[in-house]
Amino acid sequence: LPLPVDLATFTAQGRDGEIVLRWRTESEMDNLGFHIYRATEESGPYLRLTAEVIAGQGSSALAYSYTFTDRHATNGVQYYYKLEDIAFDGAKTMHGPVSGKAVALVGRTNWGHIKALMETQ
Repeated sequence: LPLPVDLATFTAQGRDGEIVLRWRTESEMDNLGFHIYRATEESGPYLRLTAEVIAGQGSSALAYSYTFTDRHATNGVQYYYKLEDIAFDGAKTMHGPVSGKAVALVGRTNWGHIKALMETQ
């Protein structure tokens, strides 16, 4: 039996206070959709972040890209994510883990320095 999802990529990119997960499928067969799971250790435990299924493409031979943003990431904490695909018949496959760390933007605003530069102009 072919797998419901032919996963091409699954990545995690940390930003300030959030982690953006991206994945791309090469094809999908009878794919209901996806759930995202997160842990603070690679070995788990993993907790589901998605309340609802992220809708899949059903059956498609075309590549499709997905994005999910974890907006509840604490800066400086390494998180691990797994992607679960769910077939219409209930069969499930886990992918991952991938990891990412939310990082505060340094020097986002330095108004005193900007003001001082403007005053010297």
